[in-house]
Amino acid sequence: MRLTTKGRYALRAMLRLASNDPGGSMPLREIAEAEEISVQYLNQLFFLLRKAGLVKSRRGPKGGFLLGRDPDQITIKDILDVVGEGYGVAVSDDEEQESPETGGHTAGDGLWMGAAATVESYFATITLAKILTDRESGKQTAIL
Repeated sequence: MRLTTKGRYALRAMLRLASNDPGGSMPLREIAEAEEISVQYLNQLFFLLRKAGLVKSRRGPKGGFLLGRDPDQITIKDILDVVGEGYGVAVSDDEEQESPETGGHTAGDGLWMGAAATVESYFATITLAKILTDRESGKQTAIL
C-alpha cells in the first residue's frame, strides 16, 4: 500500500486537532503552520472531513476547527476513506500477464485483494486516541 500526501496530511492534521484541548477549536492557519502544510491544501482536505462529520467548524474570535467526534471514535480508516485513499497493494511486475482464461485476472489477484482487506481492517482498529496514547507512553504507531 502506498499512502499519498493527501492521506498523510489528513492524518497529521486530525492528530493535531485530537491533541488540542477537548472542545477547543484550532484555526486552520495554526494547524497548517504546525504541520508545515499549505493552508490552501488543508482547506481542501477539511472540506471533505467536515462534509463527512469528522470535523466541525466554529466561527468567531475563538473559531476554527474541532473534531466532530471523540478521538476514540475516529479511526485511521475513517480519515483515509474520506480523503479517497485506497487500500490496494501496488504490485509492479511487468512479467505477469493477464490471463484470458481467468477473465483478465492474474494468478495473484486474490492474494493482493486479501492483503488490501487486511490493511483496511487494521486501519479500522486504530483510533486517533490510540495513537496519542501510544505517543504519550513513548510508543510509535507505525503508520505515519
